[in-house]
Amino acid sequence: MKAKVTALARELRAVRPPVPQVRRRKDTSLGGVPVLMLSDWRWGAAFPFEDTAGVNEYNEDVAKERAQRVFQSAFEVLKDNLAGHHYEAFVCALGGGFIEGSVSLLKAFNAAELQAVERVGAVANELADGITQLSREFPEVYVPCVARQATAHDAPAVLLDKLVYDVTRDLLEGTLDNVTFDISTSSDMLFKVYDTTFLLSHADNPQRTATREEVGYDRLMLAGRGPRFKSVDETIVNGSLIGPRCWPDDRLLREDMPCQALWVTHPEKGVGYLQPVFGDALMPDSMELAPIVRAA
Repeated sequence: MKAKVTALARELRAVRPPVPQVRRRKDTSLGGVPVLMLSDWRWGAAFPFEDTAGVNEYNEDVAKERAQRVFQSAFEVLKDNLAGHHYEAFVCALGGGFIEGSVSLLKAFNAAELQAVERVGAVANELADGITQLSREFPEVYVPCVARQATAHDAPAVLLDKLVYDVTRDLLEGTLDNVTFDISTSSDMLFKVYDTTFLLSHADNPQRTATREEVGYDRLMLAGRGPRFKSVDETIVNGSLIGPRCWPDDRLLREDMPCQALWVTHPEKGVGYLQPVFGDALMPDSMELAPIVRAA
């Protein structure tokens, strides 16, 4: 246990906005640092409208549209809902689950595995395009990355999230001086924004046994538990781009719809403005609207 906690603590990273040379007076226009959590795109998964009573469908074309809309919606929220504020940096946290499928180390790739590898380039391109947009709007962009680790059940399979991160970083290398990738070798990573410490984690890590106090984080960012976005106590559970993928229950909450988590971390107020940004154009803006109900 002590060894795990020590190793995790060594991965502590800090988003450090520029520090003025003189003591900063209280700045009422400071928005802080936005955090957009991206995970569970499951690029390559597919099902038709008929499987969900007409509520949802998913394929690679839909995934592409939703990924682009999430970035667009995040910009709109920050520019429209929080107009008049300025931001010192941006965190684009990548929590894994981006590719449907894995590849084997012990034999030549079959057709399905070749398709999974090809998806890496498609996802990396979408992430690179979105991060490029962020780099043009914010002084610094920090990209922490974790991935689900292979278990005995997966062996000798290789999961493809880390390859997605490496390719995305390579696509942007040498072109964006204000973007920093921080790719973890585990499924957990600590990073700090102002005085708030986050633990970015993929949910199906079977080795996570250390407590919040032992690790020393303020907020847990949990991927791999989709599709429902929710915030419980000090845990932020990310949604997915897939959304509901089976015949729905009588009531579907808006948090079941394809979405990713967005919030702003402030140096004095901590985490605020936490909300889902939706991947579909017809998602209503207000969280207070009635949930989606299956037609009779």
